[in-house]
Amino acid sequence: SFIAAIFMLLVGVYIMRLGPTLQWLERIGKTLVWQHIVKLNKYLMPINSPFKALGYGALWGWLPCGLVYSALTWAMTSPSALDGALVMLCFALGTFPAMITLGVAAQKLNTIINHPWTRIVLGSVIIWYGIYLLIIATDKLVH
Repeated sequence: SFIAAIFMLLVGVYIMRLGPTLQWLERIGKTLVWQHIVKLNKYLMPINSPFKALGYGALWGWLPCGLVYSALTWAMTSPSALDGALVMLCFALGTFPAMITLGVAAQKLNTIINHPWTRIVLGSVIIWYGIYLLIIATDKLVH
């Protein structure tokens, strides 16, 4: 819980663009994972079958993303592998409607999401949630 709380604080600062708090993690992911996975695209393009579409979507699931990092942090700190898998399943199911909506409205949402005030508000919400998680985690340590 403590690690997840710290990570949420880092994600909030990163979203607000107040500091490069997660760039090191993105570089590691790009070097160790993404640059190798992206090479598999050549076997899936052109996307002309449901199997290729599913494979292409699965590859894009490895794209670096701060929200995925926070969900993975929760999964890693879960008491068991099954609990961690359930965290990721819930994350996938919870983000699925948003991802479909974003895909449809990406052009308009891009200007809204990249507006400085939007980033400050969203980052602040995540930071406050991180502080809340930090309070819970430290309370567990004390008691």
